[in-house]
Amino acid sequence: NIKYIGEKAFFNCSSLNKITLSCALKEIGKDAFLGADELKLNEYGNAYYLGDSYSSYCLLVKVKSVDDKSKPIKSITVHKETLYIFAEAFSSATEIKSVKMEHVRVIGQGAFSGCEKLKSVNLGEVSVIGAGAFRNCKSLKSLTIPKTVEQIQSSVFLGCDALKAVQFKRT
Repeated sequence: NIKYIGEKAFFNCSSLNKITLSCALKEIGKDAFLGADELKLNEYGNAYYLGDSYSSYCLLVKVKSVDDKSKPIKSITVHKETLYIFAEAFSSATEIKSVKMEHVRVIGQGAFSGCEKLKSVNLGEVSVIGAGAFRNCKSLKSLTIPKTVEQIQSSVFLGCDALKAVQFKRT
Protein backbone atom coordinates (compact mmCIF):
# COMPACT_ATOMS: atom_id res chain seq x y z
CA ASN A 1 0.00 0.00 0.00
CA ILE A 2 1.26 3.44 -0.94
CA LYS A 3 1.90 5.62 2.09
CA TYR A 4 3.19 8.79 0.40
CA ILE A 5 2.24 10.76 -2.70
CA GLY A 6 4.78 13.45 -3.45
CA GLU A 7 4.36 17.15 -4.13
CA LYS A 8 2.84 17.76 -7.59
CA ALA A 9 2.79 13.99 -8.27
CA PHE A 10 -0.20 14.30 -10.62
CA PHE A 11 0.35 17.95 -11.52
CA ASN A 12 -1.45 18.92 -14.76
CA CYS A 13 -2.65 15.39 -15.44
CA SER A 14 -5.63 17.04 -17.08
CA SER A 15 -7.14 13.79 -18.42
CA LEU A 16 -7.02 11.96 -15.07
CA ASN A 17 -10.66 11.36 -14.17
CA LYS A 18 -10.44 8.59 -11.58
CA ILE A 19 -8.02 7.59 -8.84
CA THR A 20 -8.35 4.94 -6.17
CA LEU A 21 -6.47 5.92 -3.05
CA SER A 22 -5.12 3.73 -0.32
CA CYS A 23 -6.45 4.74 3.05
CA ALA A 24 -3.04 3.66 4.37
CA LEU A 25 -1.70 7.02 3.13
CA LYS A 26 0.40 8.92 5.63
CA GLU A 27 1.11 12.00 3.54
CA ILE A 28 0.07 13.67 0.30
CA GLY A 29 2.33 16.44 -0.93
CA LYS A 30 1.17 19.95 -1.69
CA ASP A 31 -0.50 20.41 -5.09
CA ALA A 32 -0.40 16.63 -5.70
CA PHE A 33 -3.55 16.83 -7.84
CA LEU A 34 -3.28 20.44 -9.05
CA GLY A 35 -4.42 20.65 -12.66
CA ALA A 36 -6.15 17.26 -12.58
CA ASP A 37 -9.36 19.07 -13.43
CA GLU A 38 -11.26 16.00 -14.69
CA LEU A 39 -10.86 14.17 -11.38
CA LYS A 40 -14.32 13.41 -10.00
CA LEU A 41 -14.85 14.52 -6.42
CA ASN A 42 -17.57 13.31 -4.05
CA GLU A 43 -19.52 16.03 -2.28
CA TYR A 44 -20.68 15.74 1.32
CA GLY A 45 -21.88 18.69 3.35
CA ASN A 46 -19.65 21.62 2.58
CA ALA A 47 -16.62 19.68 1.36
CA TYR A 48 -15.29 17.64 -1.55
CA TYR A 49 -13.72 14.21 -1.10
CA LEU A 50 -11.80 11.49 -2.95
CA GLY A 51 -12.26 7.87 -2.02
CA ASP A 52 -11.07 4.31 -2.29
CA SER A 53 -12.87 1.01 -2.83
CA TYR A 54 -14.15 1.02 0.76
CA SER A 55 -15.20 4.62 1.18
CA SER A 56 -16.02 7.53 -1.10
CA TYR A 57 -14.88 9.96 1.60
CA CYS A 58 -11.37 8.75 2.50
CA LEU A 59 -9.64 12.05 1.64
CA LEU A 60 -11.05 15.54 2.27
CA VAL A 61 -9.68 17.55 -0.67
CA LYS A 62 -11.15 21.00 -0.15
CA VAL A 63 -13.83 22.86 1.75
CA LYS A 64 -16.27 25.29 0.19
CA SER A 65 -15.90 28.89 1.32
CA VAL A 66 -19.65 29.58 1.06
CA ASP A 67 -22.76 27.40 1.28
CA ASP A 68 -25.50 27.07 -1.33
CA LYS A 69 -26.98 30.40 -0.24
CA SER A 70 -23.62 32.20 -0.53
CA LYS A 71 -23.24 32.43 3.24
CA PRO A 72 -19.75 31.86 4.66
CA ILE A 73 -19.10 28.38 6.08
CA LYS A 74 -18.56 28.76 9.83
CA SER A 75 -18.63 25.16 11.04
CA ILE A 76 -17.92 21.75 9.54
CA THR A 77 -18.13 18.15 10.62
CA VAL A 78 -15.75 16.03 8.57
CA HIS A 79 -17.36 12.87 7.15
CA LYS A 80 -16.99 9.97 9.59
CA GLU A 81 -15.14 7.82 7.00
CA THR A 82 -12.49 10.46 6.28
CA LEU A 83 -8.95 9.45 7.22
CA TYR A 84 -6.93 12.22 5.59
CA ILE A 85 -7.32 15.99 5.26
CA PHE A 86 -5.46 17.24 2.21
CA ALA A 87 -2.85 20.02 2.30
CA GLU A 88 -4.49 23.47 2.45
CA ALA A 89 -7.99 21.91 2.33
CA PHE A 90 -9.49 24.70 4.46
CA SER A 91 -7.49 27.57 2.96
CA SER A 92 -10.53 29.12 1.26
CA ALA A 93 -12.76 28.78 4.35
CA THR A 94 -11.49 31.89 6.12
CA GLU A 95 -14.72 32.34 8.13
CA ILE A 96 -14.68 28.86 9.66
CA LYS A 97 -14.89 28.85 13.48
CA SER A 98 -15.16 25.17 14.41
CA VAL A 99 -14.17 21.79 12.98
CA LYS A 100 -15.07 18.35 14.25
CA MET A 101 -13.38 15.20 12.97
CA GLU A 102 -13.72 11.68 14.36
CA HIS A 103 -11.48 9.22 12.55
CA VAL A 104 -9.06 11.45 10.64
CA ARG A 105 -5.53 10.02 10.92
CA VAL A 106 -3.53 12.65 9.04
CA ILE A 107 -3.95 16.42 8.83
CA GLY A 108 -2.02 17.59 5.78
CA GLN A 109 0.46 20.44 5.45
CA GLY A 110 -1.19 23.82 6.00
CA ALA A 111 -4.66 22.22 6.10
CA PHE A 112 -6.12 24.99 8.29
CA SER A 113 -3.49 27.63 7.57
CA GLY A 114 -4.96 31.13 7.54
CA CYS A 115 -8.27 30.18 9.17
CA GLU A 116 -7.99 33.26 11.37
CA LYS A 117 -11.42 32.82 13.00
CA LEU A 118 -10.95 29.14 13.90
CA LYS A 119 -11.62 28.78 17.64
CA SER A 120 -12.50 25.13 18.16
CA VAL A 121 -10.99 21.93 16.75
CA ASN A 122 -11.83 18.40 17.85
CA LEU A 123 -8.88 16.33 16.64
CA GLY A 124 -10.53 12.94 17.24
CA GLU A 125 -8.03 10.12 16.55
CA VAL A 126 -5.42 11.99 14.50
CA SER A 127 -1.90 10.52 14.42
CA VAL A 128 0.00 13.01 12.20
CA ILE A 129 -0.34 16.81 12.20
CA GLY A 130 1.35 18.17 9.09
CA ALA A 131 3.74 21.12 8.88
CA GLY A 132 2.01 24.47 9.39
CA ALA A 133 -1.38 22.74 9.75
CA PHE A 134 -2.76 25.51 12.01
CA ARG A 135 -0.41 28.32 10.99
CA ASN A 136 -1.92 31.78 11.54
CA CYS A 137 -5.09 30.51 13.22
CA LYS A 138 -5.14 33.69 15.24
CA SER A 139 -8.34 32.92 17.23
CA LEU A 140 -7.31 29.45 18.41
CA LYS A 141 -6.90 29.72 22.20
CA SER A 142 -6.56 26.12 23.35
CA LEU A 143 -6.20 22.66 21.93
CA THR A 144 -6.11 19.09 23.19
CA ILE A 145 -3.66 16.79 21.43
CA PRO A 146 -5.10 13.26 21.57
CA LYS A 147 -3.04 10.31 22.78
CA THR A 148 -3.13 8.90 19.23
CA VAL A 149 -0.75 11.62 17.93
CA GLU A 150 2.62 10.18 16.89
CA GLN A 151 4.02 13.12 14.96
CA ILE A 152 3.70 16.90 15.06
CA GLN A 153 5.62 18.42 12.16
CA SER A 154 7.30 21.83 11.99
CA SER A 155 5.62 25.21 12.45
CA VAL A 156 2.21 23.66 13.20
CA PHE A 157 1.15 26.55 15.44
CA LEU A 158 3.30 29.35 14.00
CA GLY A 159 1.40 32.65 14.20
CA CYS A 160 -1.28 31.33 16.59
CA ASP A 161 -0.95 34.42 18.75
CA ALA A 162 -3.97 33.68 20.98
CA LEU A 163 -2.91 30.08 21.76
CA LYS A 164 -2.53 29.91 25.53
CA ALA A 165 -2.94 26.22 26.38
CA VAL A 166 -2.12 22.91 24.72
CA GLN A 167 -3.02 19.75 26.59
CA PHE A 168 -1.47 16.41 25.70
CA LYS A 169 -3.68 13.43 26.54
CA ARG A 170 -1.85 10.61 28.24
CA THR A 171 -1.79 7.02 27.04
